[in-house]
Amino acid sequence: MDLLRKLFNRKTPDGLHEICDQVFVFGSCLSTDSLEEEKYKTYLTGAVNQLQEHFPDASSLVFNFRDVVDTRSVVADVLSEHGLSVMDYPRHYQGCSLLPVKVMKKFLCYCDSWLSLGPSELILLHCERGAWPLLAFMLAALLIYRKQYSDEYKTLDMICKKAPVELMHLFSPLNPIPSQLRYLQYVSRRTMVSEWPPTERALTVDCVMLRCLPDVSGQGSFLRPVFRVYGQDPLFVDDDKKPELLYSSAKKGKHLKIYKQLFSNKVELVKIDDIKCHVQGDIVIECLSNDMEVMMFRAVFNTAFIRSNILTLNRDEVDTLWDIKEQFPKGFGVEILFSDMDDDSSVDLTEKVGLPVEAFSNVHEFFNQVAPNDVPSPLGQPVRSPPPVSKSDKTTALPPPPPPPPPPPPPPPPPMQHSDQKTASRVFPPIPHPELATAASPPPPPPPPPVHNKSP
Repeated sequence: MDLLRKLFNRKTPDGLHEICDQVFVFGSCLSTDSLEEEKYKTYLTGAVNQLQEHFPDASSLVFNFRDVVDTRSVVADVLSEHGLSVMDYPRHYQGCSLLPVKVMKKFLCYCDSWLSLGPSELILLHCERGAWPLLAFMLAALLIYRKQYSDEYKTLDMICKKAPVELMHLFSPLNPIPSQLRYLQYVSRRTMVSEWPPTERALTVDCVMLRCLPDVSGQGSFLRPVFRVYGQDPLFVDDDKKPELLYSSAKKGKHLKIYKQLFSNKVELVKIDDIKCHVQGDIVIECLSNDMEVMMFRAVFNTAFIRSNILTLNRDEVDTLWDIKEQFPKGFGVEILFSDMDDDSSVDLTEKVGLPVEAFSNVHEFFNQVAPNDVPSPLGQPVRSPPPVSKSDKTTALPPPPPPPPPPPPPPPPPMQHSDQKTASRVFPPIPHPELATAASPPPPPPPPPVHNKSP
């Protein structure tokens, strides 16, 4: 009972609002009233004094969301006099009331580690004028990260209701809740992946398709959509660098297409297929109506969570002006198609200049016909190899034919006188064997008749 009585009787320090245990927000952030600088310093001093009286042994960590983070703020000057250090964070990302995923991770991990040290460790959150939409989003992300709440929409709605509704409309011309819910889903689903956040993919925005164009004028007027893409170029990624304009469609000229909003049930499909810009990390896509210079919708996403190279959004998942959401048909949808940037920049090796494939088959045939003894000598002496055989001469190798039998002995010469033997041997060559004669050599002449010497 003493513990319950202490909890119910515990009073929040003046000038602060308790969001949950150990987490407080300065009350000035939840008000539409603006104070002069001196009154503001007095207010901050009183709030810190009240906090130290209620928690004399506590250690406080202060976060401040502001527009310019490279100059010293009034909050840092006042709180430093009470021994408190302030960590500054930007109040938007390219006009959107959220922070990049990597910056969110650092903030959430730092807060969770600080609160886990013990119940005497406190966190104070402050935002300068115009940063309340971002502060509400970061509070919801912290509660979901620490698993104190699970439903993204209910958690964000609970935080937003702590301030007047007009405060959100005043500081954010577009309703940022759809994109904020998308990033809160990134946080709540971190347990489903082995690494959070996942590796940010380098993608190429190929085209954007619109279904059921919105009637932004309320009269079914013509629509000239102009698209802009903001983010980091994958070829020049720098976490400390601000997002830059990566793509902007033409506002004038023949390339600007004009579409008519249909009032029938027929769904009109508009395809913008000339984007072709590289993106990586946190990306902002805007669509404006060129006729009225009206922001039709905006979508913020991170490429690490793109699946199947497509992002499909309905009218409840894009940021629109607060008063034109009803002008979007129920069938309105946006489809953003991507492709892997590695595929676009990969080299096709089949188009390289070099030897054709047929040359390798000819070389293969040549080496198949080379005998083993045709290999160069280890001593460096070249070894002659037989000339290559043409395709028409390629036959199955046969063993050499056996040598011919020896010729029979020649027949004895005809009988002649002793005096004529030397003459005949000089006149008549030996008669070759018939089997050794060739077709190219002519037959030998017939022998002349023997010569007889007459006696005187």
